[in-house]
Amino acid sequence: MLHDTNLTQHVNFPTHDPGSHTLDLVITSTDSSLNPAVICANTQPSDHFPVFSYLNLSPNLPPPPQSYTYRRLNSIDHTSFLDDLKQSSLITNSPQLLNLLLDEYDTTLHSLLDKHAPSLPNDLLATVLLSHGSPNPIVLLVAPVVKPNLPTDPHIPLQTILS
Repeated sequence: MLHDTNLTQHVNFPTHDPGSHTLDLVITSTDSSLNPAVICANTQPSDHFPVFSYLNLSPNLPPPPQSYTYRRLNSIDHTSFLDDLKQSSLITNSPQLLNLLLDEYDTTLHSLLDKHAPSLPNDLLATVLLSHGSPNPIVLLVAPVVKPNLPTDPHIPLQTILS
């Protein structure tokens, strides 16, 4: 019956005396990675022998938090940005070869963005959710919880803390 339901019984010795019956069970799914080692103690405190099961467990560690950066593009002073762009070598001395022009374009824009909208760290925990039947993952960004610095004195009234 266990075999029909994809289960395996790991106790294969008698656990009850008198009668030499197996009354104690350790059952896992057949495809489980637990692979328990089951032993019977030599002592008999009652009419049952103690059964010990050692499971091969490996912890499922969560992925490490990922660090993201962002830029406050909406805070760029457009006039100042355009003035710096006009004075850049991309405009004043543009390379003639396409690959050099592309490199200059990339370098100029990176340096202008670093100057006018520097990268800011934002430690977020990214969780990828796979919706059922959809090949496209949904990325959920969760901001870390910041605990407020509350006084540790239990005699301070709550109203004082909240004000």
